[in-house]
Order: sequence, then C-alpha cells, then structure tokens
Amino acid sequence: MTISAVSIVPLEQPLTDPTWRFVSGPVSAVPGFVLHITNDKGVTGYGYVRALVPLDKPPAEIRAVLERLTAGLHGRDDADINATMDTLEREIPGSPRPKAAIECALFDLRARTLNTSLSDLLGGRHHDASPQLRMIALKSPDEMAGVAAGLAKEGYRFLKIKISGDAELDLARVRAIRERVGSRVRLMADANQTYSTELALKTLPRMAEHGVELFEQPIPAAELDGLARLSAALAPLVVEADESAQSLPAILNLAAKRIVGSVNLRIANLGGIRNVLSAVSICEAAGLRYRFGATFAPRLYQAQALSVALTLPQMYFAHELAEFHHLRNDPFSGLEVRDGILMAPHGSGCGVTLSKGSTR
Repeated sequence: MTISAVSIVPLEQPLTDPTWRFVSGPVSAVPGFVLHITNDKGVTGYGYVRALVPLDKPPAEIRAVLERLTAGLHGRDDADINATMDTLEREIPGSPRPKAAIECALFDLRARTLNTSLSDLLGGRHHDASPQLRMIALKSPDEMAGVAAGLAKEGYRFLKIKISGDAELDLARVRAIRERVGSRVRLMADANQTYSTELALKTLPRMAEHGVELFEQPIPAAELDGLARLSAALAPLVVEADESAQSLPAILNLAAKRIVGSVNLRIANLGGIRNVLSAVSICEAAGLRYRFGATFAPRLYQAQALSVALTLPQMYFAHELAEFHHLRNDPFSGLEVRDGILMAPHGSGCGVTLSKGSTR
C-alpha cells in the first residue's frame, strides 16, 4: 500500500488543574498537533507532537517543520518505515519531535493495516500491564500531600514529587506526602536541574529517609561529573538522567561511563520508536536501568509509548504514561488507568480510537 493522504490537525488540551506548575513555570494548557497518515486502502495511522513553549518550539514552527517533513510522503510505500525515516533524516537533519510523530504514525498505520497490535509489530510483549506513576506539581507541602492522597486513593502506588531546589521546603513537601500516603506508596523526586551537587549531596539522603527511592535529574544536565558523584555517593539509591539523556549519543555516554543508575526515555525526545529501542539496547548492554518518563500528551501518544514499554525486558520502576488523565479535550479513547495500572491496549495499532466528529 502507498500513502495517499496526510493531514495535520491542531489540538489544544487545557489542564484540569489550572494552577499546575513546575520549576519552568505554570502550565494551563498543552498545544500540539495530531498527524494523520492514510494509505490507499483507507487505513489511517496517527502520531502526535507537542508544541508547549518553553519545552518545545512554538506551534507555528512545529507545524512548518511537519509540513516540510511530510510533503514528500505521498506515494511512498507505507511499509518502508526505515527507508522513509532515513530519507527524512538526510533531507532535514534534526527536529526529533516532529520526526517522532511521523514515525509513530507510520508504525501505527502499518499495525492497523495488518490488523495487529503495535506491540506485536515490534516483536511481542514481555508484559501485559504496567503500573503507572503520577506527578505531583509544585504547591505548598499541605496542598501537594492532598493531591498525593487523592492519587493514592485512586490506586496509584508510585508518585513523583516535583521539587524546586529550596532544600527545606522540598523536604517539607516529601515529609508531608509520606505522612499522608503511608508506606505502601513508592516515591521518587524530580528536581528539574535545580540543585547543585553539594546541596544534593546534603539533601537527597534526607529525602531518602522518607522513602524516596529515585532522584530524577537533581543537577544541571551538563554537569556529568556531578551526576557521577551523586550516583556513587547515594548508592544503592538511584540517580536518573532526564535532561542529560536527550539523544542516543548522550545515553551512550551515560551508559559507557556509568554516570547514572537510570535513564529516562521519551519517544518524542529521541526522535521515534526505533531510537528508543536503540537506547534500550545500549542500557541493556551496560546493565543500566530505564523507564518511560512523563509527557503531557493525549491518549494516542501514551498508548504508543505503552505499546513499546510492554515489549521491553525491564520494568524496575513505574512508567509515567497516565498524565492524559488531567488533560481535557482528548480526541482519542480506549486507554484508561484502572487501580493505578495500564493494561495492554486492545485492537489494532496502538489500540486507541479517534472519536467520531473529531477534526480530520
């Protein structure tokens, strides 16, 4: 089959909590685009790219890149995913997020055309379900503890505490959350690069006293020596790279030098599913842990990430693929968290369905 049509559909998703905030600032809505790629059999595959400033390029720029990248897709064999993506990389280097949307749409299209699941197209599942971790945005300690208690009541047994670099306030946040959720909930903390190495060395062990097991990107991304110091000093607690792990060369360097204990994976950051699988191979060869981090995106993107995650050997700590639950205006259905767990999607492709009446 050949590609017969491509469309780019804007999507704006307001947050259910208009006061949601992390260290880069507040987030009240998430703009992005849903990519539709249809073949001459009438089957459509879907991809998504976020356009949330300052984390991403502005929407107009993202759309312009998507239009350039997809201009030559008409008439191409929809099964030649490797050749198509390699051609796009040669013609327009960079732009991993728009390319990830295209590649995901092509994989989704191929799986739907073959009437098989994306997981099966990628070789089959190692797991049938995935516990989910939910983020707790920056607020006062009492407010964050209240959010944590609500999520624990919904069945989530993994929570990520956003922290801000103010050591005493962050400790108060961790302490309040642990007191409210009890010992059954596993905790991690995400500093988004706001600590210095010295402050992290003093503060993170105090957080560990309250059961924090995993520390995501405590210091600036470029400070790899500091990350290595933290990993060595805090072991067996785990330091995870996020902002330091935004490309395959970066992940290879982290693994080769054993700088961190875990790597945060995102399809969008790495430019697509193929690069995620390459990153996993690097981590497996180095004995490095990995997991999928959070991306504000609709069910489509999360279902595609889940389909990949279920094929991977490791699942040492929960993935973060349930953040669609606090985004409104989702045009896709078919993916829901039950008691803090996402089950393998049903149906072909990534398993979600575009709602009737959604703009094409």
